[in-house]
Amino acid sequence: MKDNKAIPLTIRIQPHIFEQIKKMAHSNNLNVSEQMREFIEKGLNVEGHKKDIDFITSIIRQELIKSKNHVWKLRTATGI
Repeated sequence: MKDNKAIPLTIRIQPHIFEQIKKMAHSNNLNVSEQMREFIEKGLNVEGHKKDIDFITSIIRQELIKSKNHVWKLRTATGI
C-alpha cells in the first residue's frame, strides 16, 4: 500500500499497546505502519457510518411520531 503522497505521522503510545499492534500486524502479514493505517481508515469509516446512522435514526424517529399521531387521530375519529 505504498502511496507517494502519504504524509509521515509520529505518535506516542504505551508499550503494551505497541506490543498488541505488533502481534496483530504479524498475524495479518503487515508491518506496524500498514496495520496502523488500516486501523485509522477503519476508525474513520466507522465514525462516518455512525453519523449516517444517527441522521437516519432521527428521520425514522420523526416519521414514527408522525405515524403515531396520525393513527391516534384515526382511532379518535372512528372510535376504535
